[in-house]
Amino acid sequence: MPALNSSQLNNVKTGQKFVIYAILLNLVTLFFQFLSRQEGMQPVLLLAIPIALGALGLSLFGMYRLTAGLGYELGWRILFCVFMVIPCVGLIVLLVMNSKATNILRAHGFKVGLLGAKKRDTH
Repeated sequence: MPALNSSQLNNVKTGQKFVIYAILLNLVTLFFQFLSRQEGMQPVLLLAIPIALGALGLSLFGMYRLTAGLGYELGWRILFCVFMVIPCVGLIVLLVMNSKATNILRAHGFKVGLLGAKKRDTH
């Protein structure tokens, strides 16, 4: 596992937070899409649209920051961001990269919970 400097670790940490929030918003969007298929619930889809756009924005920003912190070259960072636009593929990439970020942050002494990294262990 590569040693990362404090700037890279900060990018991984903050990028992961945005990625986690994007995953949660994607799941909310999927729930609203499911609800909208029920009879009389089509207006719920109007709520899903702005939430999906917010999830896309968070995922693009978070993925770019996360991949920058992990040391990916610009071409790979752009490719990961393109994946965010593809339904289901974007969610899978978010989950995989979140797992990778969690492993790296834990290896560097951070406590990682449901909503991202917390302060470093001091022992």
